[in-house]
Parts: sequence; C-alpha cells; structure tokens
Amino acid sequence: MGQSVILPPQRRQISPILTIVAPLHTWAQCASSVSSCMEQGVQHYHSHQQYSLQELLLPPDLQPSHPLWGGGFIAFSTYPNLAERIKTFYALAPITTLKHSKSPLKKFFLFPPFLFKIIFGNKAFYPHNYFDNILANEVCTREKLEALCSNAIFLHFGFDQKNLNMSRMDVYLSHNPEKTSVQNMLHWSQAVKSDKFQAFDWGNPVQNMRHYHQPTPPDCHLTDINVPIAVWEGGNNWVADPHDVDRLLSKFPKLIYHKRIPSYNHMDFVWGLNAPQEVYNKIVSMIEKDKN
Repeated sequence: MGQSVILPPQRRQISPILTIVAPLHTWAQCASSVSSCMEQGVQHYHSHQQYSLQELLLPPDLQPSHPLWGGGFIAFSTYPNLAERIKTFYALAPITTLKHSKSPLKKFFLFPPFLFKIIFGNKAFYPHNYFDNILANEVCTREKLEALCSNAIFLHFGFDQKNLNMSRMDVYLSHNPEKTSVQNMLHWSQAVKSDKFQAFDWGNPVQNMRHYHQPTPPDCHLTDINVPIAVWEGGNNWVADPHDVDRLLSKFPKLIYHKRIPSYNHMDFVWGLNAPQEVYNKIVSMIEKDKN
C-alpha cells in the first residue's frame, strides 16, 4: 500500500509501508540460518535498519511505517543522520516496556537467562516445524476447535474475536508466532525485569565494558528522537498496555498524531478486519497530504 519509490536500475522498488518492516523479516530469516545472528539482541536490530534504509537510498521525504518493538526508536535516537531522512514515523502498537502488560507471555520472560538457554538453546527461538503445520492445517481448521485456537491467541494478545477472520486461522497459525533469536527474547526478558529501555545486558561488567565502554548497558534516550511520530494503539492490547504506551508517548518530542482504538488487541493492526478503516486509510491520507 502507499506510493512506490523509484530507485536506480540496480535497486528494487519498495513500498514505504514495508521499508522498515522488511529488515525485521530479514532478521527472522537470519535467526534460523546464521549462528552469529543468534548472538544479537534488539539493540542490533537498529543497525540492520540503518543499513537497509541506506542501501535502498531512502529519499528524505519517504515515510516508513513500523509496528514493531523498539527497533525504530533505537535507530532514530542512535543515528541522527538516519532520523534526518525520515519525514514521519508511523508506529502501530509501539512498546518499550511491559510494566502493565497482562499477557501471560510476561511471566515467560521471568525465566533466568541460564534456564532460558537450557530450554531453548542459544540460536533460533521457536522455529516453525512439522507440528505447527499439523496444528494449523489439521486441528484448528476443524469447526469445533476454531474457537479454542483463537482463544489461545487472544489469551496472549487480548480478546477481539469479532474482528478476526476465523476462516484464516490456519494461515495465522502457520506464520505466528514468528521465529526470532534467543538473545532477542532475552532482551525482552531484560526489559520486563528492569522496566527500562536499554541496550542488551551482557551479564557482567567486563562484557558490558567490551561492548559499550561502560559497566552497565546504556539507556535509549527517547527524548532524543527528532522525528515526527504518529501512533495508533489498542485499548484492549494485553501486550502493549495503554498505561505503558502513555508512558512512552510522554517522551516523544514530536508526537503529531495519536489514536487509541478501544477494542483493538495487539494483533488487530495486522489481522483486524477493520484495520484499513481504523488505521491504514489514515496513514495513506497523511502520506498523500505530506506529498502535496
């Protein structure tokens, strides 16, 4: 959706709505294939973003959208030269801390790092496998079990059954939850325990000194983000709770638009039947207005 960007012949065209989303997909692919990528957390995602945007020769007036945790905020606060090239940042269900999250996933992040690695290893977290395909295509496609499968999703993200296309349940479960790196999950765990938005804690002052030249992980200063930001959030979001979003919004120096959709859970921004009316039509109109 949105306008395309005309790039030099050796570059591919890309939709602005995918410009920043695409690197995370690359990150997920990386998480399942390259061991060195496993040894990175969310703080490394911003470098993937910077590289991807610069490689695509992103023009200064392009407005990417980003519905993902933390990566864009880290990138913009760390690389001012990148932030200068972003006209508007569209954030869907943004979150940097999980203090008020009601999702059972929050309990999952309380595992000690050593136990987490014993259970999941130190590479890919939750790679899709044959069992997932059976669950999606054979179990959750049965009419009597559809409600059970959907409730399993809602239990983590918030309930909004009327806004979910139940006939697509097999597709949703075939792709979600998406795989990532174990270290990325440990970074989430760190955010839950510390209630801070900061770089990955390597576990001891020596390793932190090696990576950051200081004994503790540095904070990400959201007040340094000099990019206009438009935010959509859900009032029924069990992951990005409205209290945590409010706390985040108070730190943005250039918040130009904010809409809270009372019924929306965390996944309605992706799966919601009325997402075009509630979210995407407005994004397109804002892009078109800025173009003119």
